[in-house]
Amino acid sequence: MNAEILDTTKERRSSWCGSPMDSGRIVYAGFATKAEFDLLSSAERVGEWAACKTTTLLRNDGNQWERRCHSKVVGSYGADEVTVIFQWWDERVAGSEA
Repeated sequence: MNAEILDTTKERRSSWCGSPMDSGRIVYAGFATKAEFDLLSSAERVGEWAACKTTTLLRNDGNQWERRCHSKVVGSYGADEVTVIFQWWDERVAGSEA
């Protein structure tokens, strides 16, 4: 079993951006690399590891996977502004210590 967090320094296939249908003021965005994410000067919040059924299903490697989210916010959720929530996700085999 792989006990390490996946290498988040490698470039991913694409960056992404999205907005929930019920909100025109909040945008979620991601980067191709963790280095790009780290360049944002906003404070970083790191969530707890949590089971991820989607990653487990997609990897289909016999392991249970978990993820945690790193996020940074630009904006203050004001009524007349767009707030952008930047996210970076780490993934690992459940129960792995890293």
